[in-house]
Amino acid sequence: MKRSIKGLKRRFFATNLLKYLVVILLSTLLMGIPALFVVQGQVKQQVEQTTEAVFALSSNSFENLFNIVSEIRTYCDTNPSLLLYLLQLSMDKQAFENKAFYEWQGYINTTLLTRPYLHSVCIVKAGSPFIIANDQLLDKAQFGNESFLQYLTLFPHDILSYQSLSGFGQMQQDVVSIIAPLKYSLTLSINISRSYFRTLFNEATQYSGQLFWLESGNGTIVAGNQASESYLGANAKQLRDELGEDYYLQRHILNMPLQSLYMCSAIPRSIVMAPALHLGNWLLIVIIIAFFSAMLISLVLTSRSYQKINRILSLFESNELDGQQILGDSKALDTYTYILEQVAEAYVRESKLKEEITQHNLDLVSSELTALQYQINPHFIFNTLQSIDLAIKAGKDSEASRMIGLFSDLLRYSIQNPNQAVTILQEEEKSKTYAALAQSRIGGKVRIIWDYEEVIYGPLPILRLLFQPIIENVYQHGMWPDGKTTTLRIRIRAKGEWLYISAVDNGPGMDKSSLDALKAHIHTSGPITSHIGLANINRRLLLRYGTDSTLSLHSSPGMGLGIFIRINQKMIPFDNC
Repeated sequence: MKRSIKGLKRRFFATNLLKYLVVILLSTLLMGIPALFVVQGQVKQQVEQTTEAVFALSSNSFENLFNIVSEIRTYCDTNPSLLLYLLQLSMDKQAFENKAFYEWQGYINTTLLTRPYLHSVCIVKAGSPFIIANDQLLDKAQFGNESFLQYLTLFPHDILSYQSLSGFGQMQQDVVSIIAPLKYSLTLSINISRSYFRTLFNEATQYSGQLFWLESGNGTIVAGNQASESYLGANAKQLRDELGEDYYLQRHILNMPLQSLYMCSAIPRSIVMAPALHLGNWLLIVIIIAFFSAMLISLVLTSRSYQKINRILSLFESNELDGQQILGDSKALDTYTYILEQVAEAYVRESKLKEEITQHNLDLVSSELTALQYQINPHFIFNTLQSIDLAIKAGKDSEASRMIGLFSDLLRYSIQNPNQAVTILQEEEKSKTYAALAQSRIGGKVRIIWDYEEVIYGPLPILRLLFQPIIENVYQHGMWPDGKTTTLRIRIRAKGEWLYISAVDNGPGMDKSSLDALKAHIHTSGPITSHIGLANINRRLLLRYGTDSTLSLHSSPGMGLGIFIRINQKMIPFDNC
């Protein structure tokens, strides 16, 4: 037996020595060379992911910027007195000012004061001798900037990078003009300091020598980082052709409300190739080291294998002599197998325990979601029943009957299972039912605009009773005391895996201290005592979609309230609709 073991050891040693020597050297060669291409691909992928992440962050900045543009445009289009004044001004050869113009002065001065990156805002009409520039009413000849005014009268409009715009009571500045048509052939131009765009792109620049620019729909470069400023006004396609194979190009579309823009990045390919070249030099060194170390490693590993073989052979030899099982009742043939059996058994137990804990946590989340959904109901039921009672006492039987029908339909919808998904179209339909009920109950002038593409976004699953508290908040806090109509625009867009929902009204708004108090309240983890609707939405968003979901508020006195929701669509664990 011992002679057989010695002969086996010699043969095993020789076999292992050759095996490990060949395997290590071949592995180094076979894995090292493909690693060059893998590293290059990973660096390229990393560059793509980093640039896409920068695109996403920059997209948020541009979206906030264009939200302000939409806000100013909405103010103009929903202000009939201002539009009437502008039409009268375009037909009158004499300049005059009225109440609508004074209200515009207050609004635009507040807007410019709170957004220092806005250089100026102007409104012009083709054929009119006058232009409104910020808070001034000027004759076009007096205003100057003749080529700029000529461009504003052309259709269709596009974003414009303009050099040294003067007037507006400010120093000359290079600006990027976002031009939007208004009703009655009026044109709105919102001029943003080009240095603001340059700062955004400089902060987004990740690599040395990287070109980062913004191009309009017609392919003109209108803004960029410091490295790309010399190309402003140039044709973007010509620039991409000029860069050719020396740069790695990426292009990202920005679906803005007024037009489509493109963010482009051009990174020198030398940055992508550098890690692969560096790895190639190291590969040569590794091959040399591997050749000499393979023999030593083979000896060490073979020695350890001998010890295991000796231990196993000793156990078998002992079993032959004693006539007993090696490990008693265990089915394992050696200690290593026995240990593996125990580890596997412990792993199964731990996995089962984790599964039970996960299910328990899911049950707790489902229970809390149900409780939060039902928290909305008592407040809503009490107010509605009180309104129906008042209508009956006042002898308005038909109105009371209509309210009962709306109320029963909405109540049936609100008490259903919160774990079952509803579509955005269903939510819109029930939100309109609630708005009709609230209009009958509260009164006031509220107009709701739904801004989304039904074919694309209508079938998407969404949290039940998401829009009803937002509409209720407008009726409770967003109506003007003088009876002026409050407009609420609910906008839904998707970008990648993110779903963005904004609800912006032009109501009286709130001051900074009140807004900060409201933000602190809706984000608290304690009991919900006031502003139940908004706090309830935030709590349910966190429970249903996780911490990636966000709810943010923006407001200022006289500027309405904006509610902005971001949802990761991959985090929607709903049942099927």
